[in-house]
Amino acid sequence: MTLRIFVSTMLAAMTLLAGCAKKSEPQSEPATQGLSAATEQLSLPAIFSGTIPCADCEGITLTLDLRADSSYVERREYLGKAAEGKNVFLENGTWTAAAGKITLRPASGEGPILAITSAHSLRLLDRSGKEIDSQLNYDLTHVASYAPLTESDILYGTMWILTELRGMETVADSSRQPVHIQLTAEGSKVSGYGGCNRMTGSFAVNADTLIFGHMAATKMACPSGTDIEMALFEALDQALTYTIKDEVLTINSDVAVLARFKAKK
Repeated sequence: MTLRIFVSTMLAAMTLLAGCAKKSEPQSEPATQGLSAATEQLSLPAIFSGTIPCADCEGITLTLDLRADSSYVERREYLGKAAEGKNVFLENGTWTAAAGKITLRPASGEGPILAITSAHSLRLLDRSGKEIDSQLNYDLTHVASYAPLTESDILYGTMWILTELRGMETVADSSRQPVHIQLTAEGSKVSGYGGCNRMTGSFAVNADTLIFGHMAATKMACPSGTDIEMALFEALDQALTYTIKDEVLTINSDVAVLARFKAKK
């Protein structure tokens, strides 16, 4: 009986030790834990924005819409380039995070790498993921209110070339600049060329609503182009809503499509 008790006691002790040893073994880290640890402080979704250096312009306003489902939308506005045509570009893709860094992966090509410097800021790194040796600004700051970036964000700063007016295709005169409009967010100003005269005016936008104010124009005498110009003025005066899809801006009245414009490349 004594031997049996002794053996039972030893077996129980060995079982207890084995259990303790098993509990002390390091557990493998879940694949998503590193991602969570690197981004939990950011409180996604979130918008980060800042103006970074540009080699041949006044600067690039970079806005990053970082979403919790590992997708992102990036907006780049090349300051001082508006007169040359399209200066606002959108890009989307997915992102991954590790070791306090976020790597953007667009649909094609390589994306930038950013360091998470705090819960409210990111810093653009070089292509190898190292700090950029410069005194210039490469920081993006958290924007307090979140509003997801969409294709409509290229509405501003883009030269919109007229391609259709009241259901009729428009053909550009190769001897002149194309008929176009360009909207500037600052001051809600619109400018453009109607086929004969330069024009300026104002606009108001809210969600999908787009209303143009009084348009003023120069008083040039042109042998042609005035018919399109007058029809464009009338179309803008009747505009109520707009859509942007595949870089085509469509302006509508309450009953019909008034005009279509294509973003200049």
